[in-house]
Amino acid sequence: MRVLRVAGSGRVVARNLYHARSFWDRGLGLLARPRLRSGEGLWLDPGGGIHTWAMRYPIDVLFLDHERAVLRVLRGLPPWRLGWAPRGTRSVVELPAGAASAVREGDGLIIETETRR
Repeated sequence: MRVLRVAGSGRVVARNLYHARSFWDRGLGLLARPRLRSGEGLWLDPGGGIHTWAMRYPIDVLFLDHERAVLRVLRGLPPWRLGWAPRGTRSVVELPAGAASAVREGDGLIIETETRR
């Protein structure tokens, strides 16, 4: 299980961050999963621009560089839209709408792997 935190404050953005690594997992993104619940997110790595075609709910989107600094934040991206990746994007995090309220461009993010006991 992965946890997504803001580096400076340690604030948790997502407690259950799913990692989409394969071509198919990234291509299908949230369309292949149940609706994200509070505390969940999908990390598309590597990733770039995204779309919300055929989705039924808005999402927050974080575009990250190679060092996981936030390049751009899209808040409440509605269904049937494109999210263009800024230059330097390495990966993307998709979150339930409102989950990225405390995340700002320039923030560093930490992705921690937690082991269950």
